[in-house]
Amino acid sequence: MRGVIGTVPEEGIPLSGGKTSLLAQTTRYKIGLRTDILPKLQIQIAAFQQDFVSELVYNPDSGQDEAGAPSRRKGIEFSAQYHPLRWLELNTDLAFSKPRYRTEDLAAFGLAGPYIADAPNFIYSAGILIDDLGPWSASLIWRRLGTHRLSDGDAYPVDRGYASSISMSATPFHMGGSCRSACSTSSTATMRRPIITTPVAWSASLRKG
Repeated sequence: MRGVIGTVPEEGIPLSGGKTSLLAQTTRYKIGLRTDILPKLQIQIAAFQQDFVSELVYNPDSGQDEAGAPSRRKGIEFSAQYHPLRWLELNTDLAFSKPRYRTEDLAAFGLAGPYIADAPNFIYSAGILIDDLGPWSASLIWRRLGTHRLSDGDAYPVDRGYASSISMSATPFHMGGSCRSACSTSSTATMRRPIITTPVAWSASLRKG
């Protein structure tokens, strides 16, 4: 928020001062295919490109966010959901991306190269979702990030992307009817919320970096 109410470089304009809008303009193109030709299996694949007028960057010297150079991300997304049983879903999501600054004058923004810090080139997740199993719903999700640069504009150093996390959750619902869980690792899943009387839930998370 400090980058919005303060005076910082304007969106996509180097060495200039002015107010920065709350949201940077972005243009996104996406084309994809979805099929359920195989029994109990849904598959989605898409190619995308997203352009930002300005990339939000953090300035450690001033301790605030600033509007940086224009950027582009393009890549491929793949996701699948398999339902071997009525109450069981196995799902996976993969995204391959090429994030780069998109300007002919990198030096004007203080950049030595087109690389964007903390923008992974690969994101992967896999999960198991249990729903409608009596009064219970549960999930087990594993996520992993791919390689990404540690500083803006620099090809090195590179984080090799070994950071991963495992999260687990289970929720019993004390209610007369069936339970419809609203949690899912799939962006295409139907979000259904139950009428809950007395919920009791627990969750755990394990991370490795």
